Amino acid sequence: AVLGRRLPLLVLATLLGAGAGVLSAWNAPDKSAPVYDVTQIIVSNPGAQTSNIQQDSIRVTRGTVADQAALLLGQEGKGPELASRITATASTETSTIEIATSAEDVEPAKALVAAFASSFLTVTNSDLQKEQDRRLSELTQRADDVKLQLQDFDAANPDAVAPEAISSIDARIRALAGQRQQLQAAVADAD
Repeated sequence: AVLGRRLPLLVLATLLGAGAGVLSAWNAPDKSAPVYDVTQIIVSNPGAQTSNIQQDSIRVTRGTVADQAALLLGQEGKGPELASRITATASTETSTIEIATSAEDVEPAKALVAAFASSFLTVTNSDLQKEQDRRLSELTQRADDVKLQLQDFDAANPDAVAPEAISSIDARIRALAGQRQQLQAAVADAD
């Protein structure tokens, strides 16, 4: 009986409470901070194999690249921690690597992505330069070897050095002159 008389009052209080809750939630300010996605795209070697581009995308967040990025950001020794906030995605169709992060503060996010992109390029270019230097050293050594062979040939075969050796009727001298011309061509190619 008591509940019967107060039931309309309880239903009214419940509806007013629910309405106030909905109104309060709807008008409440949004306290969540925006999240910024920061991306930088690096163009890879267009002629590179698919596996190389994929390996490079993995390399962006590991080892020397991550350590170098941490140095650039003034956080030496925190390379792996910083790398955990970076994603690197390879696109074999466009031969690019997308370096990205998401953060609530856009400026540190930009700096983080830029540091990893710069470090990747620096480390990769350094490795390529080392390979070029090694190859140049090999070619220089080969050129020196061919020049030495020509000098040794000239010393051992003075008849082949003379200009008239090419037109000589002696087959041996013509053959020697031909060998000398081949060595001269090899020297020219090596230089």
